[in-house]
Amino acid sequence: MDPAPLKRRAGRYLRLFGPETVKDMRIRLSSPVHPLAAMAEMVKDAYVAIDVGNMARSVKFYTNVLGLKLVKKYGKYWADIKAPGVWIGLHGPHEKGPRAKNSGNMAIGFTVRDMDRAVESLKKKGVRVKREETEWGRLAEFKDPDGTDLYFWQEL
Repeated sequence: MDPAPLKRRAGRYLRLFGPETVKDMRIRLSSPVHPLAAMAEMVKDAYVAIDVGNMARSVKFYTNVLGLKLVKKYGKYWADIKAPGVWIGLHGPHEKGPRAKNSGNMAIGFTVRDMDRAVESLKKKGVRVKREETEWGRLAEFKDPDGTDLYFWQEL
């Protein structure tokens, strides 16, 4: 087998990611393209898409109640909300949704610096919050207007 293509590929990864990253991914000249390296070239951002029943109500909740930033809104069909580390896509009413009730198999968590202040802010805005203390941290669970499970987490 001719090693030249493998050497070119390894050189490309060194230029793209730097020697420390390549070392961490443990790419060797004799191995095929590492799947994580290929994915890193393709992925730009992360989105969580949520079906919502009322776009205006949901945008108001995520911006006014949670304090996140509305980046762009496409009528009543889609809104881009920016949260630290992830985009939240609000998907308005459409032929395949929204689902009548949240399935309960997903939640979006936000780490907070001051749990008491964060919970008090939610309560002042009429959001019901269920709190829990564990040996690892503090948890506050709540829902958006469509029933999507959300939570705040503060590590001890």
